[in-house]
Amino acid sequence: MKTRILLIAFLVLSMCGITFAQDEEKGVLLNVVYQRDHSAQVVLTATIVDEEEEEPVSGAVIKFYTLADSLEVLLGAATANEEGVAVLSIQEDKVSKAADGLMEFAVRFEGNDTFGANKETASWKDLEMEINFVEEDEQRNIEVSLMSWDDEGNKIPVPEMDVYLFAPRMFSQLPIGEIWIEEDGKGRVAFPEALPGDDSGNIQVLAKITDSDEYGNYASFKSIDWGIAVSHEAGEIPRSLWSPSAPIWMQVTFIILMSGVWYHFFLVIYKLWRIKDYGKNEEKIIWDIDK
Repeated sequence: MKTRILLIAFLVLSMCGITFAQDEEKGVLLNVVYQRDHSAQVVLTATIVDEEEEEPVSGAVIKFYTLADSLEVLLGAATANEEGVAVLSIQEDKVSKAADGLMEFAVRFEGNDTFGANKETASWKDLEMEINFVEEDEQRNIEVSLMSWDDEGNKIPVPEMDVYLFAPRMFSQLPIGEIWIEEDGKGRVAFPEALPGDDSGNIQVLAKITDSDEYGNYASFKSIDWGIAVSHEAGEIPRSLWSPSAPIWMQVTFIILMSGVWYHFFLVIYKLWRIKDYGKNEEKIIWDIDK
């Protein structure tokens, strides 16, 4: 009897253990990235992965918050794609900002049947970027200045930072320089020569700050007519080996070669006809002699 009771108790405990193991939720890791451009558009990108297997969690709903006086204000929600990335784009005026430009954010995953809930917070400071084109002593330069705010809301320079310059092309961004910002919040680099622009020589210069711990990612652009004017209108394609119209010398050579080929082709046919005709005449002569 005792043996049966112990066996039943063991089975019950085993089933409870299996149930608890099945109900145990997996942990997730969250990461958030801040990006802002000159158009006052803020882009928040959250990445969610399985804590154990470090695989992306697709289909997870991520909620984004801005922190105002320690209170969370919902900005919106986005669903993670197959790579575990959820992106939310909002206007800058929806983000709570302190006097010194500090912005605090929170991303929250409320969990589902497989994964448990998690929350991650991050903060960045806002800044202003100004791009100027300066020409001195026949030398053309790109100058970038960075400004932020102190605790009282006064503008102060942002020193010791790398700014990367690009010229947007059709399918990519062409790197054209790198600027180191000095103590006064300014830096400059020579404008590259022989850079193609549009039909009026206009070039769009894009300045970027990437992966800054304090300021996140920031981008701004400005145009200048210092490029080489390039017409993008479709014109007549010159004769060449790769164009629809072959060069004249190639056409003449082709005609001569093909004429020689066809001449020998008809010559062979003519010779064969003469041989056949000669054979008939020879047979007729032999027949007349035999008579």
